[in-house]
Amino acid sequence: MYADKDTRGLISVFEMDRPDWTALRDAAEMAVGVWKTQLKGFDGIPKSPGTDTEILQRILFLEQHISSAVNFINWIGKADGREREPFNPFLL
Repeated sequence: MYADKDTRGLISVFEMDRPDWTALRDAAEMAVGVWKTQLKGFDGIPKSPGTDTEILQRILFLEQHISSAVNFINWIGKADGREREPFNPFLL
């Protein structure tokens, strides 16, 4: 596995020796791990009106990205045929 960073600062992950589904799932799991580590830095900060708006935005940003990436990982598992269909709130 190797990563490439372009001029905009975006990181692309490339796999040469594993199936596409595995590489994609592992890249998403790495992203979730990085975001969870960043979110731990905000442990103990209350989500109340007295908290700085920038801190609240960062916490919500990280929580939303973690949630989306976990859902994406579940959909990868479904596409790969290994897991059951993930929760889809639009099918209620």
